[in-house]
Formats: sequence, structure tokens, C-alpha cells
Amino acid sequence: MRRLLPLAFLLAALARPACAGELRAGVARVEITPPIGTPLGGFGSRFGKGSTAVHDPITAKALVLDDGGTRLAILTTDLVGTNPEMVRRVAEKSGFPRERLLVCASHTHSGPGAYGKGPFALLSLGAYRQEVFDRMADGMARALTQADQSLQPASLAVGETRLPKFMRNRRKLRIKDPALWVLRVDTREGKPLGMLLNLTAHGTVLDEHNMELSADWMGFTQTYLEKSVPGLTALYANGAEGDISPNIPDNSSTFDGARAHGELGGQAALELYRTLKPNKEVTLAVKTTQLSLPQTSGALLLGAGKETMLQYLAINDAILIAVPGEPITYLGLALKAHARRQGFAHPAIIGLANDHLAYLLTRAEFLKGGYEARTSFFGESFGEELTLALGRLIGGDVAPLEADLKNPPSAPEPEAK
Repeated sequence: MRRLLPLAFLLAALARPACAGELRAGVARVEITPPIGTPLGGFGSRFGKGSTAVHDPITAKALVLDDGGTRLAILTTDLVGTNPEMVRRVAEKSGFPRERLLVCASHTHSGPGAYGKGPFALLSLGAYRQEVFDRMADGMARALTQADQSLQPASLAVGETRLPKFMRNRRKLRIKDPALWVLRVDTREGKPLGMLLNLTAHGTVLDEHNMELSADWMGFTQTYLEKSVPGLTALYANGAEGDISPNIPDNSSTFDGARAHGELGGQAALELYRTLKPNKEVTLAVKTTQLSLPQTSGALLLGAGKETMLQYLAINDAILIAVPGEPITYLGLALKAHARRQGFAHPAIIGLANDHLAYLLTRAEFLKGGYEARTSFFGESFGEELTLALGRLIGGDVAPLEADLKNPPSAPEPEAK
């Protein structure tokens, strides 16, 4: 084992710039709740019906980090998904370079729709409304601009714990990723500034019968954290949630149920947050590439472009791997394992990032069929091809990643305790 350590350190050094700088950070939030009557996004069975009320606000939140050489931004939204047109609009309105901006959605199925184009968007988001798109995209851009203009000396830390009972795998392969990942950002004086939480599950505590605008359990998680830590802005990013649902008791698809589940995640995140010791020295890095998309009939249904952006953000020994869709758990775990082999101790999958290419599966899971396979629009091999492309972007030897994808588990695993 000792012989492997120099190689690991070399890979880590190659993956990130060598020089650390002193951190500056800024955070901001902007409410982007559309008018009552806007369709909710996420459940096609709602048939584009208008929302009847606002239960809790829909927000965009931005976190900007700068180490003196690299500036990057993470923009989170209470939406079911993102799209490239929205990301372009945010970058243009804010003036922030698109390649250094990660825009992601929480995947609440009770957030607003009406902001996507194409047949699949019509089914899942309702009819497109320009005024709804403008309100949300412009609000997101304002949040980013405000965060960028509020940079101040800061410090940060990253940590992880496990929350295995929080989620369940809804397919027969009961594999799941129980990681709860937290980025803590404080002012240089030690006051709370920002927190980014990564915890994986669909935003479906509230079911298709709900017609009130809501951020679902993820919104309640963020509210719990912000009430528990005055001055904190809590941001949420989902993971490889393609086959993962919230593990909730029967008959709890209510706002009380969403609050209870969200606060369960919030309590665990708060415990972890309080153990982290921020440091002012930080090394940041960003890398992007473009991936050509297969021009399938499904791509036309989705309204996809000819290519999509792949991206990662590196923060010291943590890496945020932006996936433009809904990867199943196994793909996320394979990418995390690859990142760890390159020296990243704290990898996080950021799903629904910069684009929404629907479900991303292994070939084996695609061939099993089911809802996720029916809403995977680029062919049986695309999920693996995209995963390998992300592996190459991260760097290092992708042969182990290829081997993982060729030999995924074929039998159900016991549920983690």
C-alpha cells in the first residue's frame, strides 16, 4: 500500500493547481415565485393545470468563491430542472462567464413549470410562458450578480457523513448513495455566510395531487438550517437521484410530511456543519467540455440541442461533478470512485446541472425497462458514454471506470441500515 501513496499524491497535484490563495466569498438569494396559476413542473399527470396557491417561496440562491486566481459560482434553484437557454440568459444578464458557472435545480416536483420548450417540456412543465421564463432567469441572474458584488474575506471547509435511511431506491437494484455532503463558508470573523448541502432524493414527498407552489422537502431543509444558524444562506443541490425517492412513511405526502422529512435532513446537516473547521486558504479550479448528443427521435421529443456542457468545480480536495440530467445511483457512485482515485477526498455529484437530458442509466438498467428507461432519450449506451466523458474530464486513468461500467451489480443489494 505504501508504494501507491506517491502516485495518489501525484494524481491529486495534477488534478488541481498547486498554489492556494486566500478565499473571498459572497452569497445572495432572490425570490422567483411566479404568479398563482402558473403550472407546476414534474408530474405529467397534472396535465399542465395551473397552481392554486403559494405554500412556500420559490428561490434562486448564489454562492461565489474566489481564491485570487479563479472565481466560480454555484447557483441553486427550487425548480424541477434547468435548461441551456436559462443558463445562457443568466450568464449574459450577470456578465459571469458561463464556463465558471454551475446552475442546478433541486428537482422539486411542486415548483413552477412553463419555462421549457419542446414536447416533453409541455408534458412535464406545462405550456411555455415567456413571462415566467423571464421572471425566473432574470431573478437567478440578480442573485448571481448580488453574490458576486458582495465578495468578502472568508473561510471554508467541506465534510461528509451518511444518512442511509433518508432515501430508498425505487428500482429492483436497491443500491443507494447515503452521503450527506456539506460545504461550510464563514466570514473571516467566523460569522455564518453560506452552506451548500448535497443530499440525494427526488423532490416527491408532495405528490401529483398537490397544486400549491412549493420547494418540497428541500425547501424545508434549507429553512430549518437558516433558522438554526442566523445569518446563514443555505443552498441545496441534488445528487444522482435518477432511481432514488425520499424514504417516507405511508400517508405522509403532505406539507407536514415534507417538513418532517426536510428537517430530518436539516438536523443531520447541522450536526455535520458544526463539526467543520473553516480555513481561509483555498484552491479553486473549473473545467468544462462539450459532449455531442446523439440525434435520436427521443432527442427531438426532449427538444435537446446538438451538444451539452460537462463541468466540474474543484474546491481544495472536494470536487463537484455537474451532470446534465438525472443519473441513477450506480453511475454517480462510479464517478465518485473515479474522482477519489484522482485524489479528491470529497466528491459530490450535482445532478440536474446546466441542462436536463432526463434519465441517465447503465446499459443493463436501460434494458430492464421501466419508467426511467422510457424517459431516457438517447439510447441504451448514452448514460455510460456520458459518465466516461465526465471521467475523462476529471482526468486520470479511466480504465477502472470503464471496468465498473462493464460490470455493474446485477442482483438487488440489501438495504443499508
